[in-house]
Amino acid sequence: MVMFVPLRDWKMVLHHTAAIWGSLNVIGRPVGMRFGNTWFLMELSTPFVHMRLILHTLGYRRSLLYKVNGVAMLVVFFLCRITTILVFVDVIPHMKTGELYKVGSGVLINMFVLTPIFYVMNIFWFIKICKGAYRVLYSPKMNTE
Repeated sequence: MVMFVPLRDWKMVLHHTAAIWGSLNVIGRPVGMRFGNTWFLMELSTPFVHMRLILHTLGYRRSLLYKVNGVAMLVVFFLCRITTILVFVDVIPHMKTGELYKVGSGVLINMFVLTPIFYVMNIFWFIKICKGAYRVLYSPKMNTE
């Protein structure tokens, strides 16, 4: 990341620092595994995002492969990044008893600071993906000649 100029961005460094710190907290304390696994599920959509970027760069924006990959990216992104938000609904009963606060500050920061930030970003990107998918699939055909 340091060697590749386009990735030398403070947001990219912040993203990876937060992800590594969060992962280490969850790995070190087994109580956070349930929530930590949702972070790993988020990465299942990454190959589709990268494939879209590759196809776009190579000039295949109008190809069937680009459209199929876009739909797959939309579905996997929804299943792995949006539906996992519901996992946190199960925390509410434990918040009332106080037992949740015994897990340690690292896990609590993961659960109540980092994870909501990542989920807000995921919702933002999901809206953009939906708009892009609609535009690619339902916009009038452009003359490519």
